[in-house]
Amino acid sequence: MDILKLLLGGSGSVLDAMSQKSGLSANDVEAVVSKIAPIFMQRANENFKSDADSSNFLEMIRRSNLDEMKSDPQNISVAEGNELLGVLTGSKENSKTLAGNVGSQLGISADSIKTLLPIIAPMIAGILNSRLKASNLQGSADNGSVMSMLIQFLDQNKDGSIVDDIFRIAGDFLGKK
Repeated sequence: MDILKLLLGGSGSVLDAMSQKSGLSANDVEAVVSKIAPIFMQRANENFKSDADSSNFLEMIRRSNLDEMKSDPQNISVAEGNELLGVLTGSKENSKTLAGNVGSQLGISADSIKTLLPIIAPMIAGILNSRLKASNLQGSADNGSVMSMLIQFLDQNKDGSIVDDIFRIAGDFLGKK
């Protein structure tokens, strides 16, 4: 499953909305997403592998609806995005640092990237929720089996790390094989 195609694919309305909110071109938005999505997926994986979900991350995932976000990207909740950012980055300061680091790598303003973070975070949660629904684990399974399934989804080549999987997917999406 191509994570970046799920995030940005389709009619282009998601890319357009992200471009409008950030003031970046569609190409720059794709570049930012290709850098941020793997980081967020890695952080989600770390959360799933921890002993407890003290942040209620699974509940946030279960509330996320990727199809709704893609059909009406202007209505992606920034408040929910910021709540998810708190889980995925740990703090507002860490989010600023992430935006600065990615901005310096890509030559893009950190302020523009900061406007994208609360949009990208709920979309990552929406992808994970779509995976839960596809596995019929949405409401009936305990958190342990849900987390196990999500870890398996994230680690596609089963080597214990999702970093290589995410970068492979990002490279495939951007045509860099």
